[in-house]
Amino acid sequence: MKPVAKKRTCEANSRSAPDWRDVGKESVKVANIYATRNYEMFKFLPGNRNTNHARKIMASIKAVGILFQPVLINEKCEIIEGQGRYVACKTLKLPVLYVMQKGIGIEECSKLNSVSTNWKMKDYIHRYAHGEDKVNNGAKYLENLIKEFPRYSPTLCYGFAVNAGFNTNGCKTASFKNGVMPMTEEEYQHGREVLSYLEKFDFVYKTIEGRIECIHGALAFFYSHPDVDNDFLYTQMCKRYVSIPPIANTRQAIEVIQGIYNFNARTKKQIYVISDYERGKSVRGTKNGNA
Repeated sequence: MKPVAKKRTCEANSRSAPDWRDVGKESVKVANIYATRNYEMFKFLPGNRNTNHARKIMASIKAVGILFQPVLINEKCEIIEGQGRYVACKTLKLPVLYVMQKGIGIEECSKLNSVSTNWKMKDYIHRYAHGEDKVNNGAKYLENLIKEFPRYSPTLCYGFAVNAGFNTNGCKTASFKNGVMPMTEEEYQHGREVLSYLEKFDFVYKTIEGRIECIHGALAFFYSHPDVDNDFLYTQMCKRYVSIPPIANTRQAIEVIQGIYNFNARTKKQIYVISDYERGKSVRGTKNGNA
């Protein structure tokens, strides 16, 4: 498509088109889409949100190219939707695609922005599990875990399955967005075991205060530690869970659960696992008890 001449203005582009509200079953053309490098013709709408996300759009354009997604403007050339795309195209010296709708302003702009949603982590996982590009078996396993255990976030499910059952390091958003979520069938099964064990403690999650995900991480750590008897831990938690204070972080949760585990336990039964957690030691191994 040839760039529109720089001297072309908004008024020149505001030709009338059929009212889209009158369209029936047959497809008709209701608007003209233009392309221009006359960046000065566009105006930012007073009161609109910032354009901090333009860098992400530029990265996307560099990765996959510019998509046919026009900026929406009004008859004053004020940008109603697509500020980030405009800034990205201007910075990269690319033509700006745009379409005009008269009589709209900040009210319509705020309504559009309020209902727009970005892709969530589950959307990326589903894409790599079922997309037309190379299917990622790790993403399939992870998606199955999330569906079976919806209480837990994708990063927790991934961490519990892959990283010794408690450490979620490396579960970065950018990695998931790029399809980097390796998981074997063995790790998937281990994740199912860990999460099934965590589900037994629903009575704890309903009563304690603070960060529940830290309790999740601590219990997953205990489950995967070879020195811990899982059945004994469950019994002790049933007796003492009301003594759990508000939880601020995973280390505190491990300290509290360790105290509950050791309460009135024989000396040989007692455990001290804080140092293992602090070292980030891989502790998955043969268990003394059953989940």
